Amino acid sequence: MFSSDEETSETEETVGLSTITLSTTEQLTRLQIEKEELQLKNLRQQENEAINTQKNDDPLNNPVYTSRLQNYLVKVSFLTHL
Repeated sequence: MFSSDEETSETEETVGLSTITLSTTEQLTRLQIEKEELQLKNLRQQENEAINTQKNDDPLNNPVYTSRLQNYLVKVSFLTHL
């Protein structure tokens, strides 16, 4: 990513009681990891929303439809026994 000729800046970050010095490369690596984690989190959220939408669209998950279907089946089974 960087040639040895390039000057790298350093940042100090306090973790607990110790101070860690991070190079630019380490900072970029951390930012890339954070970005990928956020993308994964967003993808999971979109998947969950899609699954929930799909569940809501499914008539068998709709209690009104299911109730009507059960009533219909009861009537049909009653009529077939006559």
